[in-house]
Parts: sequence; structure tokens; C-alpha cells
Amino acid sequence: SRPILNEELRLKMVSSLNPVDYCFVDRTPLDRPPLTLLDGVFEALRPNAYVINEDAFDIPYRQAVTAQFGVALLVLPRWYPPEFNGISTTKIIEKVKAGAADHEGVPNGASPIASSIKREPSPTSQVSSLAPGNEITYGDLPAVRGRHRDQKIVFCSGSFDLTHPAHVLFFEAAKGRGDILVVAVGNDALILKLKGGVRP
Repeated sequence: SRPILNEELRLKMVSSLNPVDYCFVDRTPLDRPPLTLLDGVFEALRPNAYVINEDAFDIPYRQAVTAQFGVALLVLPRWYPPEFNGISTTKIIEKVKAGAADHEGVPNGASPIASSIKREPSPTSQVSSLAPGNEITYGDLPAVRGRHRDQKIVFCSGSFDLTHPAHVLFFEAAKGRGDILVVAVGNDALILKLKGGVRP
């Protein structure tokens, strides 16, 4: 069966990656549209850019809300190096079950995840009023903006219900569009509602 990675574990996995400066759990209530989070984040964090993949759902809404708040919408193509081509969470699970891949789902262990894990908290992730490290809460977003008022903040969000090399490449590409990368991880109930089954 699919690994069960709850929101706290996914928060720790994503926040441990070098490109990610801050990470928090999206607490959008289930009775609200999934992307309602964006309005609040854009108001509190005032990011310079919002980065998504070209196959993200509900792109028209994302275009509308970014335009409303004056946030640049950056759509990244689905591009991976040849050795990672076609990697997805579902394909990784299939490969692991078949014994054709390591625990990160990449043949021969050629994965950027291990080399991308932080050994110490990022110096850019220290905010005076926040706990050490880069795991924050929604309420910390104004403090993050205050700390980095003169820097370009990039925001992205997703389920990340099994962090894999393609996610690392996405985060690296997103971070390359600015100075500070803030990531929202979907909460368990929201992912279950959106994806069904045994996810996350």
C-alpha cells in the first residue's frame, strides 16, 4: 500500500531541503475552495512570485488571484534530466513495489535528494520572533516578509505526499526565480479530499 506520510512528516521532509527557506502546513478548512489559501498568503506574505507547474489544476483561478494581488505567476514546464524523466509519486510507488528502484524511487540511487538535505538550518530562515529552523506557521508569514523586505520572495504550494527528485528540481527552479522560497504543504484532510484513496 502507499506510504502514509502525515502533514508533519511532509513538513519536515520539505523543510529539510536546501532550496526551501520556509515551510508551513496549509490549514485551509475543507468547506472552502482548495486555493482559498492563496488570498491569505498573498495578503500576509506579499510574495513577488507564485510558481506552479504547467499541469497545475485551476490555472485560470491562479491567474486571477495573482493579478488581483499584483503577484507574478511563473509557470514552469515539466522538465527533468533524462535519468529522472517521467518520475511521479505513482510511478515511484510502482517501481519500489517491483523492486526496481531504491527508497527514493530512482534507478541506481542517482538522486539529488540526499545531496540537497540541509545539515543545519539555513541562515536565511532565521526570523527573530520565530523558532529556529524553517518550519513556520501561517501566522508567521508577515514576520517573514518583514525580515526579507528587500528581497524577492517566491511562493509555491503542493501535496508533496512523497517527496521525490522531481520535487527537488522544482524547488531548485523556483528558488532560482528569487531570493527566498516559501513552500506550503497541503494538510492531510485536504489532500485526502482532493486525491482520495489512501493519500497522503
